[in-house]
Amino acid sequence: DEFGSVSGSMTLPSDRLPGRYTLQISEPADGVYYSHPINVEEYRQPSFEVSLEEQTGAYALGDDITIHGVATLLTGFPLQDAQVSYNVTRSEYIPYWRSWLRESETETIVRDTVKTAKDGSFSISFNACYPEHSLHRSFEYSVDITVSGTDGEIHPVSTRLLISDESAHLDLNMEENYIDNATIKLSLRNLQGTPI
Repeated sequence: DEFGSVSGSMTLPSDRLPGRYTLQISEPADGVYYSHPINVEEYRQPSFEVSLEEQTGAYALGDDITIHGVATLLTGFPLQDAQVSYNVTRSEYIPYWRSWLRESETETIVRDTVKTAKDGSFSISFNACYPEHSLHRSFEYSVDITVSGTDGEIHPVSTRLLISDESAHLDLNMEENYIDNATIKLSLRNLQGTPI
């Protein structure tokens, strides 16, 4: 059109294999040559899903932590005896307003594999150990999990835990801006912000 844009549609032949294709547009008279890669993949409806329980505990450095999850077939039945690979890493927690000063180093704490039980559940345990020679007080533990079905289908899930030398914090909220007759609400939360 007059703005230099082009649109259209096409259908790939059904006998072609999935892979990387290239869409090429050329107008030799104007010296215009353009190409763009396209990935064509076979759509497979997922056969199962993975969910993790919310972390409601109050954890401090040095505590043993267990992450619980479940793999369920879309038919509602549990995914039994599936391989669950996990990787737990630790990095110094740096608030966003200080993150431009330096990057945090990431260290692998544990990498292992477990299997789902008959009810599709699995548990991953690790120790939130305090690193040697560190002056830092707060760390982010990243738990990356991949569940593999028997047919090769995989589902990655992950969770992050902020863990410090203090396991919880107390929130104090006043509904009014003055002290006389003010209602004060106290709440105890873990470092993820979940009420304890």
